[in-house]
Amino acid sequence: MNTKVVASVVGGLVVLFFLYGQYESYRKDAELRQDCEKADRIVKESIKQNDQKGETPSSAESFGNIGLVFFSRSEECQRVRGR
Repeated sequence: MNTKVVASVVGGLVVLFFLYGQYESYRKDAELRQDCEKADRIVKESIKQNDQKGETPSSAESFGNIGLVFFSRSEECQRVRGR
């Protein structure tokens, strides 16, 4: 009888650890998805502002935007978006 109780407790703990791992994975993906969406918004707003001004961005601004563009188009962002 004791072995059944121990087996049940161990089985329950295994299930809890599995569910916690799934939760953490989902939470990290949600955070990454928000970061990707934020990067997309910043890049689109910057392009829109430069088009309205009729200007080309400075080299420092371009460098920052290139980093955001690469991040927003990265494999991680594509994965969390489901593309």
